[in-house]
Amino acid sequence: MNDQIIDEIRSYREKYARKFNFDLDRIFADLKKKEDELRKQGFSVVGHQTSQPKKKPTKAQKRRSDKSI
Repeated sequence: MNDQIIDEIRSYREKYARKFNFDLDRIFADLKKKEDELRKQGFSVVGHQTSQPKKKPTKAQKRRSDKSI
């Protein structure tokens, strides 16, 4: 089953990567350059936010949570 939108996105991605000879460092540099240009034009560029690893509760926190049960 072919999806026209997916095929179009893959085609664009292939052309874009080929433009930089599939070099991820060059692709990344180009994307950062485009972000900087957008910021200069007044746009907000939101980066990917990674989730912080959860900290293990301390012994005191464990005791408090055990008492609340």
